[in-house]
Amino acid sequence: LFSESLITSSILSQLPDGYVIRPLITADFDRGFIDCLAQLTDVGKVDRARFIQTFTRMQLSGDYYVIVIEEVETSQVVGCGTLLVEHKFIRSCSKASHIEDIVVLESQRGKKFGLRIIQALIELSE
Repeated sequence: LFSESLITSSILSQLPDGYVIRPLITADFDRGFIDCLAQLTDVGKVDRARFIQTFTRMQLSGDYYVIVIEEVETSQVVGCGTLLVEHKFIRSCSKASHIEDIVVLESQRGKKFGLRIIQALIELSE
């Protein structure tokens, strides 16, 4: 979705061993991304084709930064969050960033993953 190099090593180093934080990729459809989001809200019916279509639209816009935390041993998404960049007319046609859809699997809570996701998204917004 965006270059992994935009996620700083300071965020990566704060994760427990066995976990990585990275941009969403299309393979995450099969790694529990939708199931993770479903712990936040009603996701509806999202098949692979629709997922890839939406992913591609987000990627082409350049205004979406979806990150995931992956458990390396299982290759499963255990947390995610989104940064959306809004183009404004105010303040000399500036941009505003919105952090949305922060969720961590119930079984993985208590490891400060939500905090790490938010910190990474804030850094991406700067």
